[in-house]
Amino acid sequence: MGLFQRIFGAVARTDPGVRHPGGGFDSPAAAMADLVRRHKAANDDGWVDLTCSARGKRVCVQLCGDHLNTLLEELPPDVCASLGLERVGDGLYRLPDASPAAVAATIDALLTVHFELGEGYALAGSLEY
Repeated sequence: MGLFQRIFGAVARTDPGVRHPGGGFDSPAAAMADLVRRHKAANDDGWVDLTCSARGKRVCVQLCGDHLNTLLEELPPDVCASLGLERVGDGLYRLPDASPAAVAATIDALLTVHFELGEGYALAGSLEY
């Protein structure tokens, strides 16, 4: 893709994103799985942005391909081991090759337990082209 098309084509492309609750998904993980599926289908190098909140907390993470960006939030080694994450940089982790549902389940477990959002947190997600 040429530079001009990448710059101006991204402006023209829109993605409806996902929401939970209120977006027609049964759970935050289902909404994430749908977004991850669309990201993989787009075969683009942009990031999936996820903003999650509950109990007065707000957590933002990003996903691109098999990389999870916790935005400089370092995860303890035991959390990484239990979720099968490999640390590759400051706040950057590699997810094992997995289906969109498995990726969403991993991120959901991270948000629910490590970030202490609990089940049923609110989620807003979008594709960044």
